[in-house]
Amino acid sequence: ILSLPSNAEVGSYQHGWCELEGGSGSIQAAFGLAPFAAPTPLPVSVTVPVQVDIERARGIVAADAGNLFVGKKGRSSDPYVRIFWRSDDNCPWEDSGFKTTVKVKTLTPKWGECFTFDCEGGAHIQVKLELYDHDKLTSDDCLGYIIYELNDAMPYSKGWHSFKGGTG
Repeated sequence: ILSLPSNAEVGSYQHGWCELEGGSGSIQAAFGLAPFAAPTPLPVSVTVPVQVDIERARGIVAADAGNLFVGKKGRSSDPYVRIFWRSDDNCPWEDSGFKTTVKVKTLTPKWGECFTFDCEGGAHIQVKLELYDHDKLTSDDCLGYIIYELNDAMPYSKGWHSFKGGTG
């Protein structure tokens, strides 16, 4: 829903893409307090190349069950990272189709892997890295995630980042 603030003045307007009720598409529109100069239409689709370098992780949860037959508790994980993206907060996450290799029995995995893919969107692309523990007999456990906001002000981010959420 596009809305104007209650203190909007003549010439104020809102502009953007609005999803149609029922999910059958979207409309780009501008509305406001007349008169206002119509903005330049936003492009329908812009392809942006994104590069993600996944170096390593530390302090992750030991999610492996261990050896149930001899009563040993797990002390490691088999971590890997999956990459998702979306063009803004209102869009569903898209699977990039990329993931790191599984690192066996470690809580400090080192990947050193680089992935490049195209995103369709605008100025507010988000990339989500989901950390998983690989399991052979059951579904993989999500240990947490990180969301990066990509915009003109932050073209590159390097360093340690904390994962959020997860079941591990």
